[in-house]
Amino acid sequence: MKKFLKVILLVVIVGMLAACAKGEVATPTEAPVEKYVIGISYQGPNNDWAINFKAHWEMTLQTEFAGRVEKVIYKEYGWDGEQQIADVEDLMTQGIDILIVGPHSDTGLATTIESVKAAGIPVIVYNSAPGTDQYDALIKSDNVADGRNAAEWMVQRLNGKGNILIIGGAPGGAYAEDTIEGYNQALASYPDIKVLGYEYAYWTPATAKQIVESYIAKGDQIDGIIVSGLMGLGCLEAFTDANMTIPPMTSGDGWTGFLRKAKEIGYTDFGAIATNNFIYAVGAIRLAFDVLDGKPFEKITMVPPNKAMDAQAMLDMVTDDMPASYWIGGTVPVADFDKYVGTTGN
Repeated sequence: MKKFLKVILLVVIVGMLAACAKGEVATPTEAPVEKYVIGISYQGPNNDWAINFKAHWEMTLQTEFAGRVEKVIYKEYGWDGEQQIADVEDLMTQGIDILIVGPHSDTGLATTIESVKAAGIPVIVYNSAPGTDQYDALIKSDNVADGRNAAEWMVQRLNGKGNILIIGGAPGGAYAEDTIEGYNQALASYPDIKVLGYEYAYWTPATAKQIVESYIAKGDQIDGIIVSGLMGLGCLEAFTDANMTIPPMTSGDGWTGFLRKAKEIGYTDFGAIATNNFIYAVGAIRLAFDVLDGKPFEKITMVPPNKAMDAQAMLDMVTDDMPASYWIGGTVPVADFDKYVGTTGN
C-alpha cells in the first residue's frame, strides 16, 4: 500500500513540473492519506475477555484512526502455539504494513517474530514478552506482579493458613504461567498455606466448575480459590449446586458474568481488582500508528496494575444495560459495545 501511494505522489509531482514548464499555474494537490493493512494475531473470540479486547481495538481504529486503515486481517490461534506460528507466517504473505501480536507463550513465537522484522515489517507485541528483542514496541502489564497481588489478597483473607486451589487459564500460555509464578513467589513466605492443586480451565466457566466439583467429590476442604472472573463463575456454580458455603476467591476482575451471579446470590467474599488489560488493547493500536507515522514511541510500556476496591462497590457498578460480555474497567461505551463486537475487520 505504501509503495502505491508513493507512485501516486510521484505522478502528481511530475504533472506539476510539466505544467510549470508550459507556463501554466500548477494547482497544489493535497497528498492522499496513507492507509495501512494491519495484521493482528490473537487468541480469537473464545471467551468474553477476548471479545472485549477486540472491541477495544475496533473502537480505537474507528474513532481515533478513521480513514487510516485499508484493511485489518485478524488471525485466531485459539490455544495452539503452532497455529499462531502458521498464522503469522500467513500474514507476512498478505501485504501487511504492521503486525500486532499477543504471543501464546513467552518463547514459542520468538523466531517467527524475528523473521517478520527481517522482512521489514514492524511488530507491536502486547500482553506477553516474546522471547526476543526484535520487535518495535511491547505493551503489557506486569503479570507476575498481578499474580503476587492476587495471592497476597488470599493469604491476608485466610490469615496465613488454609487449603487453596489455584485455577489458571491455558497451560503454557504466557499470562497463565506468569501469574502462577507470581502466586508462587507470594505463597513461598506462608508455609501454612497448602496448595491443593494447580489446574487449568482454559478460561471457561464450565471447565472450572468440573475441576471444583472433582475436588469436592474427593472430600478436600477448600478454604480459598485463586481464580479469575471467567472461571470464577464456574466455581460459584459448583459450590451452590453442592449447597456448600462458597470460600473466598480472587475472582473480582470485572467480568459482569461473574458479578451478576455474585450479586444474585449475595456473595461478596472476593478480591475485587478490575483488569487493566484493555488499556493495552488501545495502547497497542496507538503504538502501531506511532511506528507507521514515524513518531517517537517507547519500546517497552508497562501498564500499572489497578488497585483493589471494595467487592460491594464493584457489584454496585454493574448496570442492567451492560451486555452479558461486558467488563467493568473497559473503556468501550456500553451503548456502542455491540457495534464494535460485531466488526469483523476484514
